[in-house]
Amino acid sequence: MEKQIDYTFDGNKKKKGTFSIAMTGVVILAVSMLVSCGYKPGESEKSGSPVLEDGESSDVSLADGSEISEEYEIAGTSEEENLDQTQQVFDYNHEYNEMIRCYEGDVYLAREDGIYRIKGGEGEEELLYENFYKARRGMELYEDFLYFCGSAPRGEEQAATIYRMDLETLEVKDTLAAFSQKFDILYGISIYESRLYVSMGYGEKIGFELDQDGEIAGQLDETADDFLYREYNDYMELELQRWNAQSEEEYWKFTEETGKRYQAVIDVASCKKMLQGKQVVSQYKDELLSSVFLEDESGNYEHLCDVAGNPLIVTETGIYYAANEAGDIWYVDYETKLPQPFFEKDPEEWEEILLANYDADYIYLLRSRRTDMDEQENPVIERCLIRVSRQNGEGEEVYRFEDGLNIFGPIGLYRHCGVYGSNMYFENYDTINLNQ
Repeated sequence: MEKQIDYTFDGNKKKKGTFSIAMTGVVILAVSMLVSCGYKPGESEKSGSPVLEDGESSDVSLADGSEISEEYEIAGTSEEENLDQTQQVFDYNHEYNEMIRCYEGDVYLAREDGIYRIKGGEGEEELLYENFYKARRGMELYEDFLYFCGSAPRGEEQAATIYRMDLETLEVKDTLAAFSQKFDILYGISIYESRLYVSMGYGEKIGFELDQDGEIAGQLDETADDFLYREYNDYMELELQRWNAQSEEEYWKFTEETGKRYQAVIDVASCKKMLQGKQVVSQYKDELLSSVFLEDESGNYEHLCDVAGNPLIVTETGIYYAANEAGDIWYVDYETKLPQPFFEKDPEEWEEILLANYDADYIYLLRSRRTDMDEQENPVIERCLIRVSRQNGEGEEVYRFEDGLNIFGPIGLYRHCGVYGSNMYFENYDTINLNQ
């Protein structure tokens, strides 16, 4: 089974058969079968982004490594509503850092052979729980627990399950052991308002209610109108039907239908948790562009920008994206909604720039540049990691990769790396220090 199942964003040429964010995961998984810190108001700061009172300093470091952003979002427009404004915070436990989770200064790292811990976020990786799982795990925090996907015995066979590790005692429990349903694959965990969501199969989402002790109390009805991923699952079903269309006419019918729908740019629960109930969605615009909107809890849409096919980075303050086919990176914030250039390619060089990850200070990019031709007249490609200041757009090369790096095709390192402090972690490459 394929190790990586990705939620990439594709705004290019949808009507010519290029698939959307959801469909990229569908294609990868379909081919492979042939051969995802919970937060809600009042929860502990350990498990998510805390809400700060007005007047508190924005220059604060949190116990889990999160940092307060200088930016904030106004909850309303009236004077009374402004009393409830919440400071936007950066949290290392975001969507793109799925392979790591941070708790009280320690880093938990998901690898193919199990769950590791790096005490204090620096030093050696310590194997806490050995569990071989080739699919992308996904991890999430809730209260004092770490939830992650893995494999478990079910009779004489192995099945996918969700484990829960008590981070005080390091005790691990198979949360689905008592369930009669057997899952072939689970991945991409997220938690929102005491409910745990996880992807299965071709990307559809299922959910479970969590009780006050972090136990799974029961499975949610994904057909219910109030199921958080109802629209997402409906969109995924349409994409799957389009993928399995029996005729060209049927294919174009589903293409027209998906083009009218809004689709989540990143995981719904993760986005709503970060943006206090709002989410970022996209809709087909033309053969080159997709339009991106900010959707509020009432279902109203505010246009943010038009994007061209590059993976997006959705942050607590705004979105980083490719605005054109040239691949230059732009930024639009949620407050002004005015797109601005952020990082431009060298027009004199043949190079490709792909968004990779972000932290409180930097956006990380993978740059691929053709430097020469080999004896067989094949291009010699140099790949390096660039970090660009979120404050002033100044970039610097921090690491040059050796030959043989698997950059995961058109999406680069996107969702295949995790950044914490001065370190960046990879699924198939040694950990690197960003300050050396």
